[in-house]
Amino acid sequence: RSLYFSNQVNANYAHSNIFVTEVMALSEDASPQRSSINNIRLSDKLRIIKYIKSTTLTFNGKIDYVVSHSSASSLSNMSAYEFNYGLAITQPLWWGIDLNAECMIWSHRGYSDKSMNSDELIADATLSYACGKNKQLIFKLQTHDLFHQIRSVYYGFNAQGRTERWYNTTPSYIM
Repeated sequence: RSLYFSNQVNANYAHSNIFVTEVMALSEDASPQRSSINNIRLSDKLRIIKYIKSTTLTFNGKIDYVVSHSSASSLSNMSAYEFNYGLAITQPLWWGIDLNAECMIWSHRGYSDKSMNSDELIADATLSYACGKNKQLIFKLQTHDLFHQIRSVYYGFNAQGRTERWYNTTPSYIM
């Protein structure tokens, strides 16, 4: 076959309870109030692979839609979506050198804080050469995040409605 197609659809529902004390009501007699949080996550992941002789082209796409609803007045309701899409290629070049390259756009939308709504263009590439009796020795020249777009802070949803994740991301490099 020269064409491969896959699609994966997921739906998740989470119901959580937390105790919230209103900041404005902090006094000696302020007691925590129970709050319910409902999170719904819908996602669809698509992959199409096309084989043309010794070349492999891959289209990847994914969308996640998240809705968070809370009964607490101090927690705002949210609906946000994140999506990514892009192309990858695997191509043998000359003298036994192989090229693997990928370019993806990662987008985040629907957040009330505008700094959280972003687009990132991520490009990676690898040249590899296998040698030796059984091609057991592999030399690679690898690049990562050619356009310096990867962020170290990501925002998302957990059972309480929100989460902030900090990563020690590897900066752009050539190795």
